Amino acid sequence: MGGNACAEATVEATVSVRLGSSLGLEWAGAQLKSEGFVQPVVLLVLITLAVSHWFLEPLVLLFKPFFLLSWLPWVFLGVGLWLLAGDDSQSSGR
Repeated sequence: MGGNACAEATVEATVSVRLGSSLGLEWAGAQLKSEGFVQPVVLLVLITLAVSHWFLEPLVLLFKPFFLLSWLPWVFLGVGLWLLAGDDSQSSGR
């Protein structure tokens, strides 16, 4: 009972799972066979990607100057000039 006892244990488990049996997917060797579920999902994903590309690409090109922030120094210059201009409240009668 005296001394430090170190025990090492290894566990090996083999699990056989039927993937998504309720969805009609079966694992058969190296292939994933479907019974009419995967094809509509893949088609929907491809259509969504194509439509988003067709709509978003022109918008990104249209707003590219805004995204590049090339206008930002002009805004800083305008705000700086506005702050330095101040307000002469004594001469305006307030």
